[in-house]
Amino acid sequence: RELGTRFPHKAWSRFCQAGKWDATVARSGKGSLAVAGGTYTATMPQWKYFNRQGAAQFVSLNQDAPQPIVVRACSKAREVAASEPVVLDTPAARRRHFDAREGHAYCLHLHLDYQDGQWPEVHTVLFSPGTHDWEEKRIRVEPTRPVKTAMVLLEFHQPQGAAWFDDLSLSSANGTEHNLLAAPGFEEEDPAAVQ
Repeated sequence: RELGTRFPHKAWSRFCQAGKWDATVARSGKGSLAVAGGTYTATMPQWKYFNRQGAAQFVSLNQDAPQPIVVRACSKAREVAASEPVVLDTPAARRRHFDAREGHAYCLHLHLDYQDGQWPEVHTVLFSPGTHDWEEKRIRVEPTRPVKTAMVLLEFHQPQGAAWFDDLSLSSANGTEHNLLAAPGFEEEDPAAVQ
């Protein structure tokens, strides 16, 4: 409240330079999350940075027994360079990826934290490069132990191009359960999320 962030924007946490809620482009409904590539030098002119934008949402699942988890996201793109492979299976790999000043990532991540407290897993799927209309990507995980929390992260780290994300969903059990994400369509008004 003090920051002036109101629901439904509050449901999504900013990732790096964030992105903007765009009411002019949508796959369904009236909005999407827009991200744009670019370069800048910040305060260190000798180092070039590529724009890193996106958003994340954290969901408490508190599973008693392992159940499948499915996350889906739709995205369209304009002149986006091909993503590099993203493997985040160790702390060192994660540090390398998220500390990189320059990189090519256009992807959806699913972070899973388990009830037993073991190191979280990260599953990633890349969106297609170039210019394309809306495409759906999905991650399905069959955990072998109960999941405590899930975090959905949209990442766009590019020196050029633009992309839009819309119609996200996160479900547990057989994948037909209701959507556990709030404000999944980046709409300015979201009665379902308020409920």
